Formats: sequence, structure tokens, C-alpha cells
Amino acid sequence: MNNDNNLILLNFILLLEGLENYIQKTNHFPNFARQLKNITIPQEVERRSTLNNSEELFKTKLLLFSGIRGNDLPNDTKKELQTKYYQWLSVTGINTNNCPKKLKHFLLEIMDVIVSDSKKVYHEMKGNLYRKKEKPFTAQEYAKVFSEVGNIMQSPPQLPSADTIKGNSEVGKEIFEKIAKSVSDSDRQNFHFYPPLTDEERTDFEKKESEKYQKEPLLEGLKISAIAEIKTALSQPLSISIEELAVKNQDWEEQINEAQKILEIENIKQQVLGNIQVIWEKQWSEEIPPANNHKLWIILGIVGAVLISLVVWLETRKKKVNLPY
Repeated sequence: MNNDNNLILLNFILLLEGLENYIQKTNHFPNFARQLKNITIPQEVERRSTLNNSEELFKTKLLLFSGIRGNDLPNDTKKELQTKYYQWLSVTGINTNNCPKKLKHFLLEIMDVIVSDSKKVYHEMKGNLYRKKEKPFTAQEYAKVFSEVGNIMQSPPQLPSADTIKGNSEVGKEIFEKIAKSVSDSDRQNFHFYPPLTDEERTDFEKKESEKYQKEPLLEGLKISAIAEIKTALSQPLSISIEELAVKNQDWEEQINEAQKILEIENIKQQVLGNIQVIWEKQWSEEIPPANNHKLWIILGIVGAVLISLVVWLETRKKKVNLPY
């Protein structure tokens, strides 16, 4: 798998971490053995979180995985994700007889995101924020989160590999198919992460969306952060002019502003930062270490930083609790 696909697989593992946390908080499976723990959810946060906190965090991780997955996922990557999902499910002890109804829907929604790029959680989360009169993060707020990624990733956490997930994919596939068959089409259609908006709310929501949120805040925030990072790299520790960059990178700011996907922005940024590093190394006789680990760590750090930030946001904005970091 290439780096983009590795990033997708990593975020799938982090999604399952959130699902495991939720499952454990339900207390429905007393002997539930977790494979993924305290990767992006600090132990103290996990200990203090409620079932509702854990459910919201799972939804957030599903939202982020959906965003990283994109709408043009290669079939080979889909198959790899399905295999890992089946492996994970095979050792959970979950089956069609003991699985609660809501958890069945969560399991099926994950597969829908993998296979068909379902945006259900995305649309319903936006609607829920509207109903609560809570403003979604602005582009500037997202930019602030992304600007802190470099600091966080200078001492990067130990991230899991694909081999972290153990199990038998054939067994897991059989379990999943039985769970899927136990849920009717009407139940699937009527499942919602949040109560649906009324017709009146929907009309007002769509009007406000078209007026105020034509640009996706998370995407715009990432653009702001990427542009600021490149400009900093161009001026420190040596001043580098645009003309010194490779021709394909000289219009880098325009390329970023026109980008429509997270991975597209990251790829442009990594390409330009790599170009800048080569210029530094030519001007200095000694090797210059990348200031912010400008390799795969930054790419991997995006989602980890957002997850941590959103945990903080959920705890402080909704519960007004000070967390220990």
C-alpha cells in the first residue's frame, strides 16, 4: 500500500479504537477483550468518559475516517479494509444473538463507509450541531488545530501497524453477514445517529448552509495551516525565494487553494517542503533535520491531532471539564 492507503488504514484502526471504547462503556460484554487501547484516547480521558462521551467520540472518528477515505478509494484498499474489519470482528465475541441493535447499526455503517463512501454521519452531525445552535468549527479554528500538529508530532505517539489487528477474516465475514441479515432494510433506513431535523428545521438549515458554509471549514482550515507552514519553511532558517523552487512547485499556494481533498493538500505540502529541504541541504554542508518531522509523521499526525483536539472540545465545550493535558 502507498502512503495514502497507509494513512487510510491507520485511521481505520483508530476508528476501531473508538468503537472498542464505546463497546466497553456499554458493559454489554463483560469479557470483551480489546485489541486497540490508549492510542489516541489517553487513559485518564477514557476512565472519566461516560457512555455518551464514548458514543460521540466514535461518531467523530467515523466522520474523520469517512473524510480520509475520500470518494475514489481503490478496490484493493477496500478489500484490505474489509479483511482487517472481519479479522477484528472475529475475536470480539460479538455475534448476531448478543449484539445490541444500536451496535449492529454502527457495525453496518462502518462497512457502508468502507464500501460505498456513506456520508450519513457527516450530514447528520452537521444537522445536530444546527439544532443545538452550536456553531461548527470555523476554518480559522481548524487552522489553529492543524498548526499545533507539528508540535505534537515532534514527540510522536507510538502508532499501530496493520498487524495490530488479529483474527480470522473468514470467521469475521460470516459473523458480519449474519448480523447484516438480522437487520431489515426498513430498520437500516430508519436508523439515525441523531434525531432527524423536522421539515421546518431542514429548510432553515439548508438556507443557512448555502449562505454561510459554502466552503468546508475543515478543508479551508487545513489549507490555511499548510500555507502558513510552507511560508515559515521558506523563511526559516534560510530565506528561499519562489524562483528557487522547482518549476512545478512555484505556484504551490494556488495549487493548495484549488485543492478539494485532504490528501491532495497534504501531498502538495509534502512535495513543496521536500523541495525546500533539498535546497537547505545544498546551501548547508551539514544535514538539516526537518523542523517538524516533514515525512509521513505529519501526514499521520493530522487525524491524531484532530481526534485529540475533538476529545478536548467535546469535554470542555459540552461538559466544561478540564482535561489533564
